[in-house]
Parts: sequence; C-alpha cells; structure tokens
Amino acid sequence: MRDRLGWNFKEENLRALFLTHRLIARKAGYEQLWSAYNQRGGFWQEQFQGGEDPVSRFLCDDIDALIEAWTRSDQGSVITILNKHRTIIASRQEKERVSGDLNRLIEMTNKGATIGDVLGYVRSSKLMPILDQLAERLDAKQVIIKEDGEPEKDGVFFAALFAVPFKQVTLYRAVLERNMPYSTKHGVKGDEFDTVFVVLDDAGANWSQYSFSNLLAASDTNEARVQRTRNLFYVCCSRAKRNLAVIDLAGVGSGRATIEALFGAENCMF
Repeated sequence: MRDRLGWNFKEENLRALFLTHRLIARKAGYEQLWSAYNQRGGFWQEQFQGGEDPVSRFLCDDIDALIEAWTRSDQGSVITILNKHRTIIASRQEKERVSGDLNRLIEMTNKGATIGDVLGYVRSSKLMPILDQLAERLDAKQVIIKEDGEPEKDGVFFAALFAVPFKQVTLYRAVLERNMPYSTKHGVKGDEFDTVFVVLDDAGANWSQYSFSNLLAASDTNEARVQRTRNLFYVCCSRAKRNLAVIDLAGVGSGRATIEALFGAENCMF
C-alpha cells in the first residue's frame, strides 16, 4: 500500500518507533502483561522489556512456540520443543494423546484462557514440566499477607500475571522477535530502516523525564529535561534512511513554528 507521498507501508524495512514500552504494549495489545511487570518494578521490569526474564521467556520460547508450531503443522519444531523437556513420544497411543492435548490447548487460548489456566493445563496434561517457581505460585492459590499487613510483593505479581489472557504472550513475543513493526528507541539502537514513524505521546507515555510538547513549543524551563528530550528525539529521527514521519499525538499547540524550522514548512502537515 502506498500513500500519496509514494511511501510503501507494507515494505519489510519499516519501523513504527514509540518512545516507551508502555506505548508499544498498548498498541500491540499486551498492556495487561506489561502492567503486571511494571508493578513488580525495578530489575524484573527491565528483564521483561529486554526479553530476558526467565518466566516470560518460558512462556514465549516454550509454551507459545509449541502452540505456534502445532498451529502451523510444524511437526519437527513440536518434537524439538517436547524433547527439550524430555517429553518423549514413542508409541502411537502417546502421539494421539499429545495431539489431543495440543488441540485442547489451542482451543483454550483461542477462547481467552489466562496464563494461569494455560500453565495449569500444560502441567496437568504433562505436555512439559513448568518452572518450579510457577508451579509453587499456582499451588499457593492466594497471596500471602506479611506480618505488617502488606501483601507479599511476588505473590501480587504472580496473581496479576496468572490473570493475563495468554494471547498477550503471543503478541509480546511477536514484538520481541520483530514480527510486528513496533520498537522503542532502545530496541533499534544502532539500527536503520528505510521508513520510520516516530510517535510522540507525552500523555500516553506518562513520564516526567521528557517533554516533547514543551520541546516543540520551546517552552520548557528545565534545561536538563530539554537536553534529554532533544537527544532522544535525535536518536529516534536518525533511524530513518529514506522516509521519516514524526507524529505528535498531543497536537501542534504552539509548536508549529519550531516544527517548521526543524523540518521545513513544505514537509509539515497540520
């Protein structure tokens, strides 16, 4: 598909560059999963966003990969994943049992099964063993309240995680593996693409370290924030090799003059 500028929006070398993981999660459809990790915070949030968290990796690389392989009838990948977990299928009876279990698993996810539902089924059907910490949390049933009356933080996280529809794992994995055209500036560091859309959304990002609206309006009095915002804006825009579109979801406001000075009036649409 080409727009009136002649840009090809179906080309493979295209990237929609959002500036926070929250915006990507919202756009790609896994915001509830992102929120669970965001509430956990700190190290775990960074691990999740970088695709290095052991729990989310197990959900993606083992369970979701198994579902995907079975859906596209890739028997070789199915066997590889099952063998990795020492689920050996030797007899015809075993093949029929596993086939039935996989069909039911796909039916569950298509009907909106949660991560907790899927983990429980994978374990009970013996398709593969699940991580010990996941098994322990599934068995816990409820969040432990500490002596000070506060709920145990990890318990709160796993309760929130188990309530997330498993389909969001599939969407998260698609972004990690770049099967969707969404990235943050961190996710494309050093990369270049033929066509780049940079989406500015201060309100949706819910941040205080940057302010693109104030930068474009030349109204920010916080010099440190101006510098951070300017640097981030440069990094994002410099990812484009041929076509660059900057989309400000907050609206132009008083920034029209700055925008025209940056990009040239002939390249701006208000």
